[in-house]
Amino acid sequence: MHRSSTRPARHAAVLAVLAVLWVPAAGQLAAQDARLSTRAAPSDSATRSDSALAAEFATQIAQKRAVDDVFTRTLGGEMVVRKIAYVVDDGTTIPAYLFAPSDSGRRYPTILFVHGGLHGDFGLAHLAQVRALVRAGYVVAAPEYRGSTGYGRAFYEAIDYGGREVDDVLAARDYLQRFVPQADLGHMAIMGYSHGGYIALLAVVRHPELFRVAVAHVPVADLPTRMRTHPPWYEAEFVGQPSYGSPLHDDPLPYLARSPTMHASELRVPVLVHAADNDRDVFIEENRLLRDAMHAAGKDAAGLYTYREFHNPPGGHSFGIVDTPQGRSSWRETMEFLARRIGDGAAPADTGGLTIRAAQLIDGRGGVLHDVVVTVREGRIARVDTGAAARQITRPSYELGARTLMPGLIDAHVHLGWWFDRDSVLQVGIDRRAPEVALRAIAANARAMLLAGFTTVQSVGGPEDGSIRDAIARGDLPGPRVLTSLDPILDPRLTPDELRESVRQHRARGADLIKLFASGGLGATAEPQTLSDAQLAAICGEAHAVGLRTVVHAMTAQSVRAATLAGCTEIEHGLQATDADLQRLASSHTIFGPQVCLVFQNYLDHRRVFGRSGFPPESFAVLADALPQARALFRRALAVPGLDIVLSSDAVAGAHGRNAEELVCRVTEAGQPPMDALVSATSRAARALGLGDRTGAVVPGLDADLIAVDGDPLRDITVLRRPTFVMRAGRVHREP
Repeated sequence: MHRSSTRPARHAAVLAVLAVLWVPAAGQLAAQDARLSTRAAPSDSATRSDSALAAEFATQIAQKRAVDDVFTRTLGGEMVVRKIAYVVDDGTTIPAYLFAPSDSGRRYPTILFVHGGLHGDFGLAHLAQVRALVRAGYVVAAPEYRGSTGYGRAFYEAIDYGGREVDDVLAARDYLQRFVPQADLGHMAIMGYSHGGYIALLAVVRHPELFRVAVAHVPVADLPTRMRTHPPWYEAEFVGQPSYGSPLHDDPLPYLARSPTMHASELRVPVLVHAADNDRDVFIEENRLLRDAMHAAGKDAAGLYTYREFHNPPGGHSFGIVDTPQGRSSWRETMEFLARRIGDGAAPADTGGLTIRAAQLIDGRGGVLHDVVVTVREGRIARVDTGAAARQITRPSYELGARTLMPGLIDAHVHLGWWFDRDSVLQVGIDRRAPEVALRAIAANARAMLLAGFTTVQSVGGPEDGSIRDAIARGDLPGPRVLTSLDPILDPRLTPDELRESVRQHRARGADLIKLFASGGLGATAEPQTLSDAQLAAICGEAHAVGLRTVVHAMTAQSVRAATLAGCTEIEHGLQATDADLQRLASSHTIFGPQVCLVFQNYLDHRRVFGRSGFPPESFAVLADALPQARALFRRALAVPGLDIVLSSDAVAGAHGRNAEELVCRVTEAGQPPMDALVSATSRAARALGLGDRTGAVVPGLDADLIAVDGDPLRDITVLRRPTFVMRAGRVHREP
C-alpha cells in the first residue's frame, strides 16, 4: 500500500463504522488506504520530539484496539473472533486475529490472510472477506508481523521486509497446530493483498510443504523495480533495515534475493495472481516481470501459476476489495480457486516427507537399482527402497514412471560471473555502473545450471562469486551449491612469503579453495610456466596448511609437472601433458579436470560476441585446433589406471546450463564409458571437492540432490541434456 502520514482522526473514522459490514466503493478508497497504510512519515519523524512520537504511537495503539472492538462486535455473533498472540524464536511477540466457524465439532480448511502496507495492519477493509471465508467453511488466521502499525514503536521499527516478517506469519501455523484443533493444517492456504501478497509468494516458495495453494492480489513482485518507481523516501525505509543497509545501486543483492521474480523456478504450490494495469502503487511492470519469469520457468504450463490482469479497474491498487464488477469478479475467482484446492474433497498436503518413485536409479557410485522409491526428509535422503518395501508406497509424492533417477550433477570448473550484456558484449563480474543488471545475469547463470541438473558447481572466477554463493546457501536465491576461489592468485612478482599471505587472506575472505595460474593460455606464444617451483610450493603448501584445496590452471607439460610436484590438489586443462605427466598425476592422487569440447566449441559458436569483446581473430583458430588435441589428451588420460578424472567443463558466458554437453562429448567423441562419465560428475567429483559426505550419491544421509532424465543415460548419454526433475537439498526446482 502507499505511504501516508499518521492521522489522529482515524479513531473517529473507525468508530463510525461500528457494526457495519463495510464493502467500500471506489470513492472511499483514499480513507481506506490511509487506514491500511498508516505510518509516521520519515520526514516528519526527523523533526518531531520523542514525546510527540510517543503520543503518535499511543494513538495508533488506541486505534488498533478500536479496530479489534469492531471485529468482535460485528462478527462475534456469527463466528469465533479472538485476538491471539504467539512468541517467535527471537522472543518477539506477534499479534494475530483468529476467525473460525462456531461449530467446533469438526475441522476446517485454514487460510493465513496477510495484510498489506509498508507499515499496515489487518483492518476493516477485509471485514467482508473474512465473513465470506468463514461462512464458506474456513478457519482464518490474520497475523500481523514486525513493522505493523498499532503495536508501539519498537514493533513498528523492527520491520524486516521480506525477511523475518515472513517467519512471523508462518509461525501462526504453529499456534494453530497447538491451540486450534478446528484448523485442518493439511488443507492450508495463504493469501494477501499488496505487501501481504508478496509475503504469501515468499512463504510458498520457502515452505511449499506447508501450503496447498496461495493467492496474491496486486503483490509486490520485484524490489529493484519498486525502488525505481517510488520516491526516495521509500528506498530510505529499506536502507534503514539491517537486512538491506544500502541503497539499491550500492548493493542490489538483498533487493534481488527478496524479489519473487527471482524465485519462479522454485514454485511448487499453485498460485493465483491478480493485478491491475492502472495500479499506481505496485506498478504493473512488477507483475509483468513476475508473469514472464513464471512463463520462462514453465509454471503456467504446469498449472502452478494463474495470472489475470484487470484493465483499468475502479480502485486501481485496491480494486480487489472494491464493490465493483471487477472487484466482485476477482473475489469470485479467488473463492473458486481456494475451493478447488483446499475445500472439501481436496487432497491434504503431505508434511511427512517426500517420496519419489522411478523405474531405474543410478546411485552415483557405479550401481544401478530398479523399481525404486527414495524418501526425502528435511532436505536429506532418508531411505532408498526397492522390491516389496517400494511397492508398499502406493502414492508417492513424485511418480517418475520410466525415468532414471540419479544424483545431481557436479561441475568442478565454471565461471559463474561471465555473462553477455544486452549489447552482446562479454562482461565479467560486477559492473559498478549497473550492479543490478550484473547480479541478475549472474543469478540467472546459477539458476540455468541448476535447472540443467547441476546441483553443485565450483566457480573459479572472481570475488562476485562469494555473495552469490552465500545468497544461495541461505535460500535467498535458487541455484546450485557453489564453491568458489573468489579471485585467482596469478602475480609472479610476489615472493613465496607474500603468496602464503595471499592464501591466508583468501581464506579470511571466505574462499572455499585457491585458484592459481601456473602457465599462460593456448597458443605458441603462451608462457610454459608463469610461477616458479618455489612459488607453486608456497601457494599449495600454505593452502594445505590452512585446509584449502588448490586448483591450478596448467596448459603445458612443464606447468603440469611443476604443479603436481608442488603438491597441488587439482590440475585443470593439461592440454600438452605427456603420458608421464598423466602417470604422475595418478601416482600422486592429483585430481585431473580436462576439457574435451564445450569450452572450445562455445567460444567458436559465439565468436562474434567474443570478438566484439576483445578476443583477437587468431584466437579462434587456436581454439579450433585445440579440439582434436583435447580429445586425444582425454583418451590418453582414460587409459591411465587410477587417474581421477572429474567433470570440469570450464563453462563461461554462453555455456551456463549447457554443462552436460561436456559429458555428452566425452562419451560420444572421446570414448569415455557412460557409467564412468556419470561417476566423474557425481561421487568422484564430490570427493574431489571435499563433499563426499554431503552429496554425489543416492544413499541415506546425504543431501537430497537428485535429478531425473527421460530414458537411460547408460544407453543414450544425450538424455542428460534435458533433465525433467531437479531437486536440490530436498527442494524441487523442476518437475515433470
